[in-house]
Amino acid sequence: MSMVRLNDQLLGRFRLDAQIAEGGMATVYRGFDQTLDRTIAIKLLRQGAVDDVARFEREAQILATLDHPGITRYIASGVAQDGSRFLVMEWIEGTTLAEHHARAGLTPADGVGVVARVADALGAAHARGLVHRDIKPDNILLAGGDLQRAMVIDFGLGRRTAGDARLTETGMVVGTPGYMAPEQARGERGIDPRSDVFALGCVLYECVTGVPAFAGRNPAAVMTRIVLCEPRPIRDLWPAVPVALEGLLTRMLAKRRDERPRDAAQVAAELRTVAVPTAPPRRRSSRDSVATVVDAAGETTAHVIFVQPGCPGTAGTTDTTDATDAADAADVADALDRIVGPFGASGHALADGTIVALMRGDAATAADCALALALVFVDAPIVLVGPGELVTAMPLAAVIDAGADALEHADLQRIFGGALPPPGSIRVDPITARRLADQFDLHDEGAGIWCLIGRRTP
Repeated sequence: MSMVRLNDQLLGRFRLDAQIAEGGMATVYRGFDQTLDRTIAIKLLRQGAVDDVARFEREAQILATLDHPGITRYIASGVAQDGSRFLVMEWIEGTTLAEHHARAGLTPADGVGVVARVADALGAAHARGLVHRDIKPDNILLAGGDLQRAMVIDFGLGRRTAGDARLTETGMVVGTPGYMAPEQARGERGIDPRSDVFALGCVLYECVTGVPAFAGRNPAAVMTRIVLCEPRPIRDLWPAVPVALEGLLTRMLAKRRDERPRDAAQVAAELRTVAVPTAPPRRRSSRDSVATVVDAAGETTAHVIFVQPGCPGTAGTTDTTDATDAADAADVADALDRIVGPFGASGHALADGTIVALMRGDAATAADCALALALVFVDAPIVLVGPGELVTAMPLAAVIDAGADALEHADLQRIFGGALPPPGSIRVDPITARRLADQFDLHDEGAGIWCLIGRRTP
């Protein structure tokens, strides 16, 4: 914990006047620059992990190289007498885009205008070989509450696209789940400006519809949707959307990086050509957007298997670092494909260590696939969730939510105690359990929870 106090002088020049905000890594103060005679913002790093120091110093270095009216200006950085690191920036009185959208709402024209200004500022960073990696409404500040003065803030996760051998640590969650590009959700290395473009697409989608592009009940569900699902078509939510804007959003939210605009500057240029029809403002909503499966036209149902390797409290589990840390994400994907591929499933390793397999076969094949994963990830919590009743099949997004919920419940049981399933067993939903009853051994845990033990011996 820092010992710096209010009214302390930093470098004999900067005075701390009032605490404004506090986060896990740093505390932000309003201060005063006695040399330039003006109010400033001072970000003070809490004394702690080496990783936080590196991130903090990187943010200072990035801001020092950027000079754009849409990016908070760097003034100075240094080390206080007690060893605390600090970063001094210009003071911007205002509100975040998230706060404004929730309180006053945005018209589609407002949303397009704000994102165009943000894209212009972000384009300046991209031109210098920098990526932000955490673009979201909370990191867009409206100076004076003015939509015409949108600014990009918090480059704490920013990195250079060249010169960083490990731009993204595989196995680490970098960014905010609802605005991550698929490659970030998978914990891939080599993040580039097109990852920021995807995040900006999520912001644009939310600005013009009032609904998040990707939402879910917990981070694993959100990241799984980003990897496997498309957001609800924007025309369903805004029938008057201009064709050019619809096409741009589709490209910005493309799963494959090479299908997106090359950087934010290209996005800004295209947005400036879009004529947006008049429409009433919409407030930001937290309600879920309806997502569909990515690569199967018209198909909205599937089985989903969730695996949580390295879950706290497990013994003999394949550790996340063993599975992913020493290898590139592509190698992990290849290893998963060797396990789930023979069952017609696709496997995905998420940045938080969760493994997801998408299965469009019948319930029995999905169960065999889950059992194959259980042989590799010994004692790891595994959940198999199906599409519900055939007559009222659940969309894939709902299946993902149900599976992520069940996995979270299993994690809590292992951490805090409670009825644990037999070793090597797999949690399944009641409807899938009924489908498997003739061919598999199942254990009823009560409260609608079943465990798949294995195939019955003939």
